[in-house]
Formats: sequence, structure tokens, C-alpha cells
Amino acid sequence: MSDNAHFRRLPRAIQQSVTSGLDAEIEESFRRIDRAKHDPSVSEADVRAMENDIVTAGELRRRLTGE
Repeated sequence: MSDNAHFRRLPRAIQQSVTSGLDAEIEESFRRIDRAKHDPSVSEADVRAMENDIVTAGELRRRLTGE
């Protein structure tokens, strides 16, 4: 059974909570990246790690929801 099929079997409220949480994390990560790019104490490697977190959260959301 696929991740999407397992996810779809969960109650709708849980699905919404998970997707809303992932969406909020992605949005906040974009804000953190924007602040980090203006902060000389944050390395480029740290910014890349934050960007990878966005990609990972987006891939997880896509895998779960099929969107």
C-alpha cells in the first residue's frame, strides 16, 4: 500500500492537521532563509540545509497527498 493510500485512510481532521503543519513549516522555512541570507553569521551551508528542509517537507507532502 502506498504512503498516499495509508494517509487517505486517516481521519480527515488528521490529514488536514498534517498538511497544514507541513505547509506552515515550509512557509516558515522560507522566512528563515530570507532572514539568514541577510545575517552574515549564517553560513551558506546552513542556508542550503534550510533549503533542503523545504524540499524534504514538500516531497513528503506530495507523497502523502498526491498533490
